[in-house]
Amino acid sequence: MARYFDEHIRRRVLSLDGAWCFLTDPADVGREQGWYRRALCGEHVSIPSVWNTDLAHLTYEGVGWYQRRFSVTEAGALCLSFGAVMTHAEVYLDGTCLGEHYGGFCRFRLFVDRVEAGEHTLT
Repeated sequence: MARYFDEHIRRRVLSLDGAWCFLTDPADVGREQGWYRRALCGEHVSIPSVWNTDLAHLTYEGVGWYQRRFSVTEAGALCLSFGAVMTHAEVYLDGTCLGEHYGGFCRFRLFVDRVEAGEHTLT
C-alpha cells in the first residue's frame, strides 16, 4: 500500500506525482552530454503514467528523460520511493547519480544521507 500522507511529525512525505518535464533521447546521447546536470526543456507529462499514452510517442521505444524540481524545507536524510519504472532507471539528484534500478514495473527506493534545505532537481 502506498501512503501519501505524513505518518510521523518528524518524517515529512511529499508526493512528486504530477507534471514532469520529459524529453526523448533517440540517439542515447543524454548521459554522455550530461543532460542530468542541466534543466531539461522538453514537454510536460503526467506522472504516474507512460509516455506511450501520448499520441506523439505512441510508437517511441528508446531512452526517455524525466525531470522535476522540488523543495525540501529542512536539511536531513531523504528517501526517494519510486512506484514503478520499466526496464532501467538512473536517478540523479542535483546532477549527482544516486543509483540505478533494473526491472519491469518494480517498486524501488534510493536513500540520500544528507540533503540541504531548498530547491532540488530530480532527473
